[in-house]
Amino acid sequence: MEKEITAFTDTMARALVQNKRFLLGRPAYIRTFSRIGSQIKKREKLRAKLDQAEGLVVPPVLILSVTGACNLACKGCYACERKNEAEMDIAEIARIVDEAEKLGVAVVMLAGGEPLMKPGLLDLPAAHPGTLFVMFTNGLLLKNA
Repeated sequence: MEKEITAFTDTMARALVQNKRFLLGRPAYIRTFSRIGSQIKKREKLRAKLDQAEGLVVPPVLILSVTGACNLACKGCYACERKNEAEMDIAEIARIVDEAEKLGVAVVMLAGGEPLMKPGLLDLPAAHPGTLFVMFTNGLLLKNA
C-alpha cells in the first residue's frame, strides 16, 4: 500500500507543478500550485512518520459527502436516497478537514448530493491554502458560487 500512496503523491505533485501548458495560460496559478505541490510532499513525509511510529496508515485523499441535497433528481443517483439523513454542519466539516491536514491528508474531494448547495463550503479552501480541494459538482450552481 505504501508504494501506491507514494506513487499517488508523486504523480499529484508533478502534475501540479509541471503541467506547464495549463500553468502558462494561467500565470496567477503558478504560486498556488507550487505551494500545494510542496505541501503534498511534506504531508507524505508526515504520513510516513505516522506509519513508522504508530502503524497508522493515512491515505493522501479524504472524500467528504457534505450534503444529500441536490438541485437535480437523476435516476440512479445515491444522493436522492440520502435526502432525509442528518448532515454535518460546516463547522464539523471544517474540524474534520483540520484533523485530516494534521494527519497528512493533502487532497480533499467534496461530494454530495450537490456540494454547492452546502452553505459556507466555498470558504474551506481559503482556510486551508495548502490543501488541494476537488469538487464533484453538476456545475449548475457555479454562476451563483
